[in-house]
Amino acid sequence: MVHTLEVVDERSPSGMGFFIKVPSTGRMYRVEPARDPAQPRFWCIRIRRCTRAGVPDPIERPWLGEGGMSREDLPDALRMIQENVSGWLSQAGRHKLRGWLLEGVDETSPAVAASDPASAPAGTPPTVPAAVLEHAREEATDGQRG
Repeated sequence: MVHTLEVVDERSPSGMGFFIKVPSTGRMYRVEPARDPAQPRFWCIRIRRCTRAGVPDPIERPWLGEGGMSREDLPDALRMIQENVSGWLSQAGRHKLRGWLLEGVDETSPAVAASDPASAPAGTPPTVPAAVLEHAREEATDGQRG
């Protein structure tokens, strides 16, 4: 099976986060813990699009999700994502995120279809980036950025 997203092996891993890459476009993303903007004493998962240099792009708005976690919950949550990125993305509620990550990838290709058995039928256009800007959790949509 061809994987649409792959976890990037880092020479010197930093913190609990990790990078994922879309091989067909070369685009990279940083998956990391962040304070939950709706509940600052808790944590959430943040995914940030990276520049070609491999650093998070300060202009791009990050995706926030999986909120309300304690610090102790983070290692297991991140490990689960890292071990099966495609499976995690195929779960309910993550289709806009998947569209954002795979922006520019032919959604009807066998590689993409194989990575998400719940994907839309062939011929469905990819999710547009503007729709992804609604990704912040509803409690945090009061104009705050992640």
